[in-house]
Amino acid sequence: WLVRGEGFGTPCELQGQLYVPQSEGYVWSIEAATGKKVWRVRVEDQTPRTPVASYRYVLAPLGGSLIVLDRTTGRPITRVDDMYGFSATPELAWGMVYAQANSGMIYAFGLY
Repeated sequence: WLVRGEGFGTPCELQGQLYVPQSEGYVWSIEAATGKKVWRVRVEDQTPRTPVASYRYVLAPLGGSLIVLDRTTGRPITRVDDMYGFSATPELAWGMVYAQANSGMIYAFGLY
């Protein structure tokens, strides 16, 4: 299959779904087996970085903030912003998110 669009960053995969950052400011959810687009959400004018997915959420660094999306619908849940932004891909482990901000700070918060 082929899905057209300008890609930026690396997609992540969970349970047969790809979460793909697009240079136009979107994150897409695509079925890995078929290429079917499940949802697409505009997160900002800037390009999202490589996302990470949990069973309930997709987290994408935006440069200016870290956005948390509902994994099923793509609906934005919240944003984390420390005034310096986020570029590195967050890590998920044991119900926690570990995210390094551009300020050099590392944030850890529960993700349930």
